[in-house]
Amino acid sequence: MKFLYSFFLIALTVSPVSAQNGNNDAGTRPETIIVKEGQNIRDLAKTYLDDPNLWTEILRTNNLKSPADVKPNMTLKLPDPIINKAADELKKAQQAIDEASKAGAKVFAPGMIAMAIQLQNDALAKRKARDWDACYQLAREALNKAEEAVRKSPDRTEAAGQAVLADRKGTVQSRKPSDQLWNDLSVKAILVEGEKVRTLSESYAEIQFKDNKRVRLNENSQIVISKMEA
Repeated sequence: MKFLYSFFLIALTVSPVSAQNGNNDAGTRPETIIVKEGQNIRDLAKTYLDDPNLWTEILRTNNLKSPADVKPNMTLKLPDPIINKAADELKKAQQAIDEASKAGAKVFAPGMIAMAIQLQNDALAKRKARDWDACYQLAREALNKAEEAVRKSPDRTEAAGQAVLADRKGTVQSRKPSDQLWNDLSVKAILVEGEKVRTLSESYAEIQFKDNKRVRLNENSQIVISKMEA
């Protein structure tokens, strides 16, 4: 019994320490904090909200008028965890948008990546307006669209595309390395490394590469698609 009683006292003594860990995860973040000597309001915002510029949210939550009102050993209530969740989703969405762009989504899934970017911009606007719930939801939608754009990009398929036929007129044909014959090429067709594209008389083709650069083939021209350098 003495052993169990001693263990219980130790558990009570240790548990409050977690409130000072400074973990900004919305699920484990403390509800209140004690201001330490030398800390200012921007330090607290950086530690607990992951953005020093959100110091005004801490003031609002605690009905304080000025950063000078924050004193050492003062107990402060942290803002709603939705702020942390929104910030986390915004980061994830931006990372997914960057990954999709590198995979060629602006060429191979332009509508999807454009929607992801628009949703991300809308989320940032809501963040500026302090509409955190809307910011969180829009950022989640942006993340989903960006991830979908990544999946649609040829870098995620077996045959990684390097370019797409953006426009054509007349007779435009292609021949993959494994093909023996030339085949008619349609607009938006994905072109892979080693594939040959040619135009015949009174024809032209415009090829758009993963980095968004375009090459125009005039009549009676031919090009071999090469892999983009990293």
